[in-house]
Amino acid sequence: MPQLAAGAHVASDRHRGRILASLLALALAAAGLAAAIHFGAPLAHADAGSNMLGPGEVLGPGQSLRSNDGRFTLDMQDDGNLVLYGPGRQVLFASNRDGRPLPGSSLQNTGDGNIYVVTPGGLVVFPIAFGRTVAPPGTVLTLQDDGNLVAYAPGGRPVFATNTVFTPPPPTSVQPPSDGGSPEGDGTSPSPPADPPPSGGGPPVVDDPGGPCCDPGGWV
Repeated sequence: MPQLAAGAHVASDRHRGRILASLLALALAAAGLAAAIHFGAPLAHADAGSNMLGPGEVLGPGQSLRSNDGRFTLDMQDDGNLVLYGPGRQVLFASNRDGRPLPGSSLQNTGDGNIYVVTPGGLVVFPIAFGRTVAPPGTVLTLQDDGNLVAYAPGGRPVFATNTVFTPPPPTSVQPPSDGGSPEGDGTSPSPPADPPPSGGGPPVVDDPGGPCCDPGGWV
């Protein structure tokens, strides 16, 4: 059986060493990527009062996004629930609908298209947008003045929306009385006319000077 020269053994050992080193480097890189995704890459906190969560930003517990007109807020609550509030603190959208507490959770925009609510232990509990599917790198989450929370890909293409466009109720109009009575629709009958002034002159007689018709400020 032919024998390999000593130099050949050395070259073969070096080749195997380089392969093992390359495999180890790949394994460490993969582990680092997984840790960055699941255990919190160093992200910057969103600016206070901002209406956008940009790439590389995080909305931590107790922080909020606010629409430019100030009517809507997206709160990352301390209990782990991500809640969109409208005027009067009306709930328009919530991520944790079953009420399970997940304290310490945060909303992260990792910059690679992934936007999700994640627990301190790295568990994704509410995905908003996933990279490599529909959301490319650079996707931005925006709270609009109409109450809709939308994730926009570069170029303005929406990839996620809560569809919570808020329409305020129409104002209730009350028609002023045309005959001196009460406003229409309150179920009361018109007030009787005041007694004519006495023959000697003077102001008309008012039966109930403390009634609603006579209170300062008009109708009550």
